Amino acid sequence: MRSKLFSFLMCLALVFCLSVGASVAKEKENPLATPQNYAEYLANYDKAEALRLGVDPAYITQAVQDAKDALEDFQAMSTENQKKLLDYMQSPKMLEQSFTNAKVEKVQKQELISDYAMQPQASTKRVSHEYKMTLLGVDWTIYVVDGKYEYDKKGATKELGASGYVKKNLNPLVQTSKTSEYDEVIGGTYYGTAVFDYKIGPLEGLSYQIGSAYCRVTGDESGKTGGRGWTE
Repeated sequence: MRSKLFSFLMCLALVFCLSVGASVAKEKENPLATPQNYAEYLANYDKAEALRLGVDPAYITQAVQDAKDALEDFQAMSTENQKKLLDYMQSPKMLEQSFTNAKVEKVQKQELISDYAMQPQASTKRVSHEYKMTLLGVDWTIYVVDGKYEYDKKGATKELGASGYVKKNLNPLVQTSKTSEYDEVIGGTYYGTAVFDYKIGPLEGLSYQIGSAYCRVTGDESGKTGGRGWTE
């Protein structure tokens, strides 16, 4: 009888240990499981992780520094806001909302110093726009689009190319990469656009959520006139 009871208790203890072990392993696998997990993730964020998440090689060093800065901001948050941020970063709905709510930027024409002022023989301008995805005041992903075009006194006349980059990504559940870039001139206004695919997940009970993010910059004879971003 004692032997059977001992065997039963041993089996029960083994099951308990395995379940606890599985739970701990699951938390370790998900950097967003707890505030401590995410703090450790940011502290250990390196160039390899930035590349995995789609950050352009030109911005890798800056991305690692951004993670260190984000760690300080995260640790300065209340525990309630830390948990809320982690919940948001794992919610496809909230992530989509952070894309949708990204601010549209409009600039004053005199803000940009033209290439023409630097090189009198050249009639070209370069413009750039950053599209920031924000949750609780934290910029977790930043896309960049650069554009170049020719112009005269009436406006932009010819597109010369657009380039897109992922500058920052601090959400371990979102992988992103550039898929295309294009530009055009319409009615004296230059439009440079970069398109990025993003993949959210895997999340508990959900498969990967896939979408596209667009980042656009506009300009005319005076330089940058604005920028915007959207998703589809």
